[in-house]
Amino acid sequence: MHIINIAKKIDALLGFISRTFMIISAAALFLIAVMIGADVISRFFFNTSIVGVAEVVANALLVIAFLQLSYTIRVGGLLRTELTDSYAPWVVSRSLWLIGYLLGALLFFLIAYYSWDPMMSAWSRKTFEGHASLRIPTFPSRFAVVMFSGLASVNFIALSVRSLLVIIKGDDSYIMKTKEEDLKIG
Repeated sequence: MHIINIAKKIDALLGFISRTFMIISAAALFLIAVMIGADVISRFFFNTSIVGVAEVVANALLVIAFLQLSYTIRVGGLLRTELTDSYAPWVVSRSLWLIGYLLGALLFFLIAYYSWDPMMSAWSRKTFEGHASLRIPTFPSRFAVVMFSGLASVNFIALSVRSLLVIIKGDDSYIMKTKEEDLKIG
């Protein structure tokens, strides 16, 4: 029982971190919308665009997508079929959850692992995107891919532990309650 309590505390911490990054990404998305709106207004009224909006938006959207990733994983928002949940026996569907979570952890671990060298290269070489009037460093977006892929992998491992506990205990009320809380808070 002590291990279950520790797992629940870690799970709650991951939930808090995921919600925090989701809120940050929502604020960043709002700022991007304001930038795009200002650029459109500038083009319409002054027949000129704001320098660098395209570069900032392109890099920021990548970061925003990865900021939202762990929250999306936690609330079960990734692509999945409900067919197995509806028609497969309970143990089979929960075992498929476990397998899917383990494969997700592996996938995002590999994304983080293979993105490490490009991130370090962007840091050491100080690479930039854009033209002479506005250059955007590539390191922050590459860092976001590594960091949030790693966080996604950790979240998938936490969900794997949850699924394993569900299979062992035969009760999935904790998973359903946690998903409902995450959706209500988020």
